[in-house]
Amino acid sequence: MPTITTTVTSAAACGTTTTCTTTEATPDAAQDHPLIAKTLGLLGAWGAGEFLTVEGVAKHCHPQGTIEHANVDRFTNTDIFRTYHGCAGISEWCVNTQQIDYGALNWSWSVDTDSGVVNGTVAPQKWGCRATGRYTKVDEECVIKFQWKDGLCFQVLHHWPMSLNDCFGQGCMIELSQGLLAAWGEGIFATVEGAATLATADCKWQFANSKFFTRTNIFRDYNGLAELVEWCGPTGNQLIDFGDMKWTWSYDHAAGCATGTIAAPHKVGVHATGRYTSGTEDAVVKFWWKDGKCSRVLHNFPLELNDCF
Repeated sequence: MPTITTTVTSAAACGTTTTCTTTEATPDAAQDHPLIAKTLGLLGAWGAGEFLTVEGVAKHCHPQGTIEHANVDRFTNTDIFRTYHGCAGISEWCVNTQQIDYGALNWSWSVDTDSGVVNGTVAPQKWGCRATGRYTKVDEECVIKFQWKDGLCFQVLHHWPMSLNDCFGQGCMIELSQGLLAAWGEGIFATVEGAATLATADCKWQFANSKFFTRTNIFRDYNGLAELVEWCGPTGNQLIDFGDMKWTWSYDHAAGCATGTIAAPHKVGVHATGRYTSGTEDAVVKFWWKDGKCSRVLHNFPLELNDCF
């Protein structure tokens, strides 16, 4: 009997390209296995970005559907691998998956005719985290099971490569953020070329409470590498006496960033005026990463610092 191969390739809104291949030794694979065709259509819709909205999910998924992960307890560096319920939850998962670099996704397929479950196996490949730029080795398959009910996808159960956990999270982003601060202290951000080694070309350095700083204009948005160098220069943060900063670190799962806190008591001042804060407020700085480079930093400076200018 002839071999029939079906391939679907689509580009997601997040830049993911998905290639789905199914091979069946029957003359009419699509009719013999309609659930595979439906699953390919589901993946095509995901790749096209339809699942980024609840309305888009509802076209393909059961209102009581779930997204699940068989080895969730092994993923300690991120909380995106959890159970998602209903169309809103599935859409949230599909937004969160934009953190993952899926690679080429070369699938093979089978169907459990008793249960109606479609088994999709992704051949060994590299998987990665876009924020950290870290990738797995090419050593594990990924198996995803799709269950259908009333013509809609009812459950998707993932078996992820365990090494994907090491590509994420708090250890990686905190380590990267600590390295960035050390490089700043060494003067790496004095030039655009230096800044480009650690920050993305479209980076943003921002200040959550900038509207309260009325005595200086240095606390504003800095966009791109040239403006980042300006912030790190003599008319920017070099005006500030940061003191001996002692950082504590955490990972903000919801925001997907590393959070550094300089806890009170810690005085911050202005070199020119010789004025200093009372040291009763924490300073909090959040760091976002993309492909191993810092894409955004959000500062929350003590409001007292305004009076020092």
